[in-house]
Amino acid sequence: MQWIPLVRANTPEQKWALQTHPPDHVLVMEAQGRTNTTESLLVDSNAAQVLTAAGVDTYLMTARCSPRVHQWAQQHGLTLLMTRFDLQDQLENKLWFDGFLRAHGLPVPPRMPLPLGATDWQGPVAIQEPDSLGGEGTFLVRAPDQLAQLWGQGHLQPGRPYLTRALLPGQAFGITVFVDASLTLLSAIRQQCYAPATQHLLFAGVQWATALPDPLRQQLSRIFLRLGRALREVEFRGFANVDFLLDPQQNVWILECNPRLSAATPQLARHRQTTGGFDLTERFEDVEFLSRPEAATIDEQGIAQSDFAGSTLDLAVPPSLHGYRLTRVLPSGRYTARDGHLLYLGAELRDPLALGEFQLVALAQPGDVLQAEQCVATVQATVPLYDDAGQLLPDFAALFSNVWSSDAA
Repeated sequence: MQWIPLVRANTPEQKWALQTHPPDHVLVMEAQGRTNTTESLLVDSNAAQVLTAAGVDTYLMTARCSPRVHQWAQQHGLTLLMTRFDLQDQLENKLWFDGFLRAHGLPVPPRMPLPLGATDWQGPVAIQEPDSLGGEGTFLVRAPDQLAQLWGQGHLQPGRPYLTRALLPGQAFGITVFVDASLTLLSAIRQQCYAPATQHLLFAGVQWATALPDPLRQQLSRIFLRLGRALREVEFRGFANVDFLLDPQQNVWILECNPRLSAATPQLARHRQTTGGFDLTERFEDVEFLSRPEAATIDEQGIAQSDFAGSTLDLAVPPSLHGYRLTRVLPSGRYTARDGHLLYLGAELRDPLALGEFQLVALAQPGDVLQAEQCVATVQATVPLYDDAGQLLPDFAALFSNVWSSDAA
């Protein structure tokens, strides 16, 4: 299968694509106004006409699919290469997924009644909107005064459904459960890292874990292969990126699922030790991936030993810069560090990174009005960027502090 980039006209993405692909292998679309979501970029543009004219009938979904995008693809006869939409929609819903886990006897934090005030406080609790993304809509409430603040500021609203569970101590990790017609495979695990936020979790990136003790690896393999079998029962195919908590007693508590490609997928593809040597992207890109009948015998691969200690970092807009205008952002490409600064090595992002190199992808362009917690750029690294507690190391915080700049709008 040949892959062709689809980019918007007069953007840094178009400039990048023309530096790394032959001009006749770059599809350019026109869209009205600023677009900051995959849905608006596809639906509110001439993307479908451009794809049809080029004879392209398959679009790789690298983000969450919405009902409008699903309808758009059906309307224009396009195949979305992704997990089946109805399953993706269910598994992304935190209330549905929590019930799914309980029905299959998998470990989840105890449910709690939603506290309305101090008189019925039974905390600490984690409160989640069912369709929240990236930590937004997830509130970790440790005291009644925090709860009162959330109600008072309208972050929690009467009558809305929430998943409310006991807030357990521990560290958050992620794992990819890959399922196709003949294989269920578990990736290496990665620590979930979060930036400080006053109201809710703010996702910062991941860091791949190494030197996993054998008893823990075996315990995780047993639990997540069981989850893989449960996913297979509902005819799931694709990448299920699952967040879980490891408490101080080494108990595992499954939290949520993102059944789609994620920021960790490029590292799964480039660093095969994270997948036990399997090329999952090649299997996923097979045109019969979703329709191939299930094999009589399923190969189940538990967590392999991996020495890849790379990481990712999302560079987000702090609340203090909400409404400012982006004036500069480094171009997408490969970089290395020299004398405390990032040195640009070139635009090519498809080649494997050498040790100590970084891949940077700009997600906004000069002139954009910034929104609080908007991701302006994302970084992939071949080295650890965080300490054991998941906090960004000071040297890297300084190194990436000048990726972008802004002025008051």
